[in-house]
Amino acid sequence: MEFRYYLLQTHYRKKVPFSKENLGHAKNAFKKLKNKVFELKDIKDEIEKIKVDEYIEKFRKEINDDLNIPNALALMWNMLDSKINASTKIAILKEFDNVFGLRILEFEDEKIPIEILNLKEKRDTARRGKDWKKADELRDILLEKGYEVRDDKDGSLLKKL
Repeated sequence: MEFRYYLLQTHYRKKVPFSKENLGHAKNAFKKLKNKVFELKDIKDEIEKIKVDEYIEKFRKEINDDLNIPNALALMWNMLDSKINASTKIAILKEFDNVFGLRILEFEDEKIPIEILNLKEKRDTARRGKDWKKADELRDILLEKGYEVRDDKDGSLLKKL
């Protein structure tokens, strides 16, 4: 998903400015997004329908402007930094993610220890390198530590058992 986020930052008519540094920035931004979602999911309050509609309208305006996904991402970050309540932000994110496809609300419900995240990253690297034996070993270690790994075409997700 980090790579998808990286690609969404560039307008489809422009060349993607690929570099390890830019990819690292996107990875950090995506982690920041995950942490924001973790925080928001813990808070339960009333959804402000007027705010949801207002942001959806702004989002549509960006998307209808030659599929301006980078500006739509910027709108998402502005919304996340705004003073609207958590449940409203979650409702807006859900709508935005229908276009982004980042599976924002599927992020794990709790903060995962860095050790577990590192194991998952090593496993993902092994899978990309087609080192199936190593990937299976790391999956088993994660299972022993209480986490199930789910793979799909876009990467993998952790689920606490």
